[in-house]
Amino acid sequence: MHVSSKVLALAVLGVLAVGVGIFFVLSTRESSLQEGQKVSEVADTTTALESCLEITGAQERVQCLLPVFYELAVTESAEVSLTKARELYEQKKVDECHIFAHEVGNANFEKFSPDVGAAFATCPMGCLEGCFHGVMEGYVDTKANLDDVTAEIPSLCGTLGTDTKLRIICVHGMGHGLLRHELSTLIETARRCETLPAPADQAACLTGVYMENMNNYLTVSETRLVKALPSICAPVKGTMEDYHLGLCLQAVGEGMMGYTRNDPTRAEALCGNFSGAEREFCLEGVDQIKNHPERQI
Repeated sequence: MHVSSKVLALAVLGVLAVGVGIFFVLSTRESSLQEGQKVSEVADTTTALESCLEITGAQERVQCLLPVFYELAVTESAEVSLTKARELYEQKKVDECHIFAHEVGNANFEKFSPDVGAAFATCPMGCLEGCFHGVMEGYVDTKANLDDVTAEIPSLCGTLGTDTKLRIICVHGMGHGLLRHELSTLIETARRCETLPAPADQAACLTGVYMENMNNYLTVSETRLVKALPSICAPVKGTMEDYHLGLCLQAVGEGMMGYTRNDPTRAEALCGNFSGAEREFCLEGVDQIKNHPERQI
């Protein structure tokens, strides 16, 4: 199939620049804590952790665990919380740990707020660098003017990112945060990413946006996911340049791998619900994860 040069360029930039750290955010702080619940009201973390792990439903277990990791990050540290999440993943008690890393980052931003630099600097690597993404989401959530936030991305991430990888992780996290913001729509947010002067920053921001868009669907049942597939990238189809649809559908394919615990056969079957070029874009996303084992978490 023919893939536009700009889709390939942006996809390659995203892979090369971001490396292992950009995928599968499934939740926000608002969805992890019960309405009105404060961090201090969460039960003893050891007891809560054990109780959550007894839950048989995968989605319900994740929702139970999120405030536990939030609590650990606030009362102990991001390092302690993320280490526990990684242990559970390695013990195969949870399917992946990136979702929890985002929650750790959300907590770390609140812990150090308004000092986003301190929150970013104390995030540990691991779990696809989700802690850094969560910090940037928390930062964006505090802002009212998203055009101003977008304009400050180059300088902010240039300051926070002490090397190229961390800079791109920061920009990618800002993409997640921009779309998650209550004032955002998918098209508006993608257009904001395109205002960034550096192509690598545009790519990192766009991958964050389209991953966040897909992540909204990754905690539903497979039946509901299949029904929702046509709507995931519908806002950009026919209304934006073709490469946006390609990036959006590649994010869908990448998300399918996380959804199926990196089972390419199942992920490819889910992509089969698309047809033609859309199916091929989805399969390219599956291949991005399948061919890079370090991103299979």
